[in-house]
Order: sequence, then C-alpha cells, then structure tokens
Amino acid sequence: MATAGGPFSAVANLVNRAAARQRRQELKSAQRTCSNCGKSEGVTLSCCSRCKSVYFCSKECQREQWPIHKKVCNELAESQEKGVVVPKPTEGGFETIFNLRSSPGAAGSGYRKPSNVQVGEKFYIKVQGGGPQMPLMIYDKSRECSFSVSPNSPGFEELRKAVNAEPTWQGRKTFVMASFDSKGVCTVYPSITSMKKW
Repeated sequence: MATAGGPFSAVANLVNRAAARQRRQELKSAQRTCSNCGKSEGVTLSCCSRCKSVYFCSKECQREQWPIHKKVCNELAESQEKGVVVPKPTEGGFETIFNLRSSPGAAGSGYRKPSNVQVGEKFYIKVQGGGPQMPLMIYDKSRECSFSVSPNSPGFEELRKAVNAEPTWQGRKTFVMASFDSKGVCTVYPSITSMKKW
C-alpha cells in the first residue's frame, strides 16, 4: 500500500502535468488562427509585435494582411498600453495574512515596487481570485509586492475579468503587467496577460 508522497502520487503528478500541458496546447491552438488565411493547425503562429492582438502563420501572410491590419494596429496597441490605477489597500488583507516572506505589517505594507524593478518599468504580477465577492490576491515573483484588491475597489472588475478569461486555470488566476510610478502608485495592465511567467 502506497503512502502519501509514495510512487502512486508521483505517477499521478506526472499524469496530471501531462494532461494539463495537453489542455493548454489545445486551448492555445483553438483560440489562435492566422489573421490572413485562417490556418490554426500544423503551423507556428506569431503575434504582431506591435499590438500583440493578431496572429500570422508566415511573413507572407503578415505582408498580405498589413494594408488591412495597419488601420487598427495602433489602436489595438494603445488599448493594450492603457492601465488601471489600483490604490493602496486601506484595510488588512492578503499582504498581512499570506505573505510568509516578510513579517506582517500595516495595511498595504506589501503595496510597493519590487527592489529589482525600476520606477515606471512594467513587470509581471500574478492575480488570483474566485468569485465577484472575493478579494483578488496580487503578488510578484519575489513577493516583495503583495497586496489585495477588494470588490468595489478601482481596478477590481478589470482584473477579475482578466482572471476569469484565463482558461488554463479555470478562471482562478492569470499573470498581468504592472508598474509603480515615482509616487509609489501601482498601475495594472489587465489587457497584457500571460499564461505563466514563473
């Protein structure tokens, strides 16, 4: 009989990881098609380097589509660059309860720029949450930046929609870009998402 952590759990972990990897690939290919010819299977798709919103299977397809795409490319890129200011939390939350890498502090004590990031530089944060009444947990890889966004707070709905739109983790978490200005105010970019950054 195997115990927890025995050979059966190791095999189960391998099977689960392989199944998750396959689901991610299936979702990725199902959601992306060449903007010019419509191909999605058997080709490697590259996104437009400017707007990161459309995909092409080849340089030829990108060139053919450019007269049409250039009309919306800048608009799409600008919409990606617009962020939402998330104010410093005013009451205790995730940063004082769950941040095990630093000692609990005052409310919003994790609302800060990570030390390896410059002012105004964009970096990835993980956003985790559940339903519309649950706070969102936000943190970077180092956990120096860790805070929560409560329902009805500025940025909550935009971030919750980004989390819910991520099929890989059944709408429970996603990675988005964020930055801090010189006054220490955080701006998040819910439209710039990634499946996994760390």
